[in-house]
Amino acid sequence: WTRQSSVTTLSLHKLFTFGTPTLWAVGENGNVLKTIDAGTNWVLSRPFQIALGRILDVYFRVDGTARWVNGTIVYDVKEGFLVGESGMLFHTSNGGLTWESQASCTREDINGVAMIEPHVGFTIGKFGHICYTVTGGNVW
Repeated sequence: WTRQSSVTTLSLHKLFTFGTPTLWAVGENGNVLKTIDAGTNWVLSRPFQIALGRILDVYFRVDGTARWVNGTIVYDVKEGFLVGESGMLFHTSNGGLTWESQASCTREDINGVAMIEPHVGFTIGKFGHICYTVTGGNVW
């Protein structure tokens, strides 16, 4: 392992990739980090206008659309979710440029999120909570 420089000193909690050089990292105070070059350079994104608590998971749905860019396969990923403490749940439909708050089914920490179909997904979290959506995240 080789240590890389980071653009934050706050704790990071989750790393997500979909098999390309693009990675997302999320953590304390609503920080969202992104790299498009396999971690050589990270950009700190603060997609929220207020300081949030801990973001505990990030997930993007890969729709299967892929193309080759400089010898690397790149997916056109647009739909994604951020979840965190106190029922925090955000959705993006533009690859993470902007995030919209969504109502979740709990006020407890949400530790994970995943979609198994375009409109069917689950969140899991504190005290054994499991929530699901069949509306692509519009209603949990």
